[in-house]
Amino acid sequence: MLLTSIAPELVDDMSVDAPAGSFVGWVVELPPGPESLALLCSLDAESLSSEERLLVLQAWERQHAWMSAQVQAVTVAAAGPEPTTANDWAQDEVAAALRLPTRSAHNKIQLARTLTAEGLAVWVLGS
Repeated sequence: MLLTSIAPELVDDMSVDAPAGSFVGWVVELPPGPESLALLCSLDAESLSSEERLLVLQAWERQHAWMSAQVQAVTVAAAGPEPTTANDWAQDEVAAALRLPTRSAHNKIQLARTLTAEGLAVWVLGS
């Protein structure tokens, strides 16, 4: 898959500053987000060197953390920053949407509210 077909706007940003001047080195240095996710998906781990595989693993972990932060933010957006009542209806909606037991949805919402209220997810979001 050609880089220009995935993210043509990134081609202009590709420079000799990439680690070891390699495409893989350049991809793993990109910040997490949709463009770098598409590029990571285009890499074939079997064709990479051992060192490159470790770099790609690190990049996937950064991507995973970024995506988890996005999920936390959207969970709070869906459920609200605080319970609406003693019987928080949002947990029932989240439970139905995610096909979770109500208690699991409650726990998921509480975690998301705690992380976003205390700004713990902000570092991952890059805000």
